Order: sequence, then structure tokens, then C-alpha cells
Amino acid sequence: MNKKRIESSHVVILGAGASRAAFPKGDASGRKLPLMNELIETLGLTEVIEKQGYIGDTSDFESFYSDISNKRQYIPILPEIQDRVRSYFEPLQIPSEATLYDYLILSLGEKDLIATFNWDPLLLQAYRRSLDLKPLPELAFLHGNVYEGMCEVHRRVGYLGSVCEICRKELKPVQLLYPISRKDYNKNPVIKWHWDKLAYYLDRSYFLTIFGYSAPRTDIEARSVMHKAWSG
Repeated sequence: MNKKRIESSHVVILGAGASRAAFPKGDASGRKLPLMNELIETLGLTEVIEKQGYIGDTSDFESFYSDISNKRQYIPILPEIQDRVRSYFEPLQIPSEATLYDYLILSLGEKDLIATFNWDPLLLQAYRRSLDLKPLPELAFLHGNVYEGMCEVHRRVGYLGSVCEICRKELKPVQLLYPISRKDYNKNPVIKWHWDKLAYYLDRSYFLTIFGYSAPRTDIEARSVMHKAWSG
């Protein structure tokens, strides 16, 4: 058998379509996992956007958010949009029965990586309930996660609600929304750490699986990072 294949990693990249496929009936209470083209309606933002006078395309949430972030007149609604994203995804709870995410996590080993663009906490919840079963793959949250917290002073990352191992202060929520047309992952230490982890694993991977992620053309930096690591 190929030695490189044995020693190398399997990298799995997840997008919104992966959470939808893993939870077709929604979370434990039936709350659905929206795709990017459903997010405006799901979050009830149509009226807020129209009231602010926005008349552009809202079918791609990340492109829409990038567009309004560049225009002064829409700055007043940015905090509300971010709050609604967090308020919708944070309460989601994984069903008690085994899910596609459970099977995915348990099918990989400690030399592998699951990197996700999703904000929902369901992958992490599946991960936590599998911790005692076997050595698990690493995780990377490329756009942040509602279940993730950080200590800005000591640059420690962990589960939201836990404390920094150095200063013992409670970890703060990480940023979730970025203008994708001008993202600079190096400016956010948490996001940079996750992207560096992805680049490291891609450079050493033998398999790459992309599930439910379309790599939007507007997210130039994300496409560049993955292309460079995979083709270099």
C-alpha cells in the first residue's frame, strides 16, 4: 500500500449544504439549517433591509453582507444582522440519535481535519459527544462558530462559556460575519489560526473531500488559500 496514503491526512471541507444534508429535518426542535440563499428570509431580515433602502441582490447572503459593509448608509443595520445570525444559530441542538456528522467524525482519525464554513454548533456538539469513543480528527472553523470563544489577551480558543486557561476569564464570542470580497484572515487571530491549520493539513493531505460548499467567486481570499495549499 502507498506509504504516503497511510501517513497523509484526509481533509473534509464543509459548507452550508453539509449541515442541511446532515439535518434535513432540522435540529432537535425542528429548526431548519438554512442555505446561504435562504438566510435573509430565515432571519426575518427582508423588512429591515428594505427599510434601509437596499435594492441589490440578496440571494447570496455573504455577497450581500460584503456589499452593504462597503457602504456608509447601511452601517446602522450591520449590528442587527450579526445579532440575528447569532441568535438563530446559537440555540440549535443536535438530535439525540446519530447523525451524518457523528458518522463523519467517527470515520476519520486524529491525523485528519474537518474544516467548516458553518456557524451552527452542531458539528461541535457531535464532536463533544464522541470524545470518549476514539481519537478524533482536528476541527477548523473558517468563518467562526457560535459555539467557539476566545481570550483576546492570551489568544486562547475554546468552547464558549469556558474560561481562558491563563487568566481564568470567560471566553468571549468570536466574530462571525466578514465582508467576503475584502476578507483579510490575517487581521483576526482566531480566523488566521484556523486558516493556517487548514493550509497545514492541505499541504499534507492525500484525500480532499468538499461537501456542500461552492467556493463563491466573491470570496477571493478563501479560494486563493485553498488553491495554493492544494496545488502547491
